[in-house]
Amino acid sequence: MTGTDADNKRIVSEVIEKALNQGRLEVVADYFSAGLVEHDPHQAPGEDPIEAFKAAVTAFRSAFPDSRMVVEDQIAEAGRVATRWRMRGTHLGDFMGIEASDRSVEIEGIFFDRLENGRIVETWAQYDLHGLLQQLGG
Repeated sequence: MTGTDADNKRIVSEVIEKALNQGRLEVVADYFSAGLVEHDPHQAPGEDPIEAFKAAVTAFRSAFPDSRMVVEDQIAEAGRVATRWRMRGTHLGDFMGIEASDRSVEIEGIFFDRLENGRIVETWAQYDLHGLLQQLGG
């Protein structure tokens, strides 16, 4: 069973706002299925997807504490949501071995999520990590 397209878009937007922008990781269990399948080219294979998501958010927010992700476009159909986003922030902490630079950064990416019963059960992420590292001088 899938929710309405509007409900599914709201769920994905709430994950972005609460977990990614606010760092409220306690809400992750409310939005992701316990059996989440994650497709992220920058995540190590075999990691628990939910714990890997929490660790990535924690590390990112530590490096870019003022980061803010904004939804640019969102399309939903048949239990799937495509979200194009833009993130801006300031490099104020260590990120992937690169010390804080106080540089402002901006990257874009896309999430594609499949939802069932009001929870994200599968997610794909594509984002410009290379462009981010270039902005940091790495």
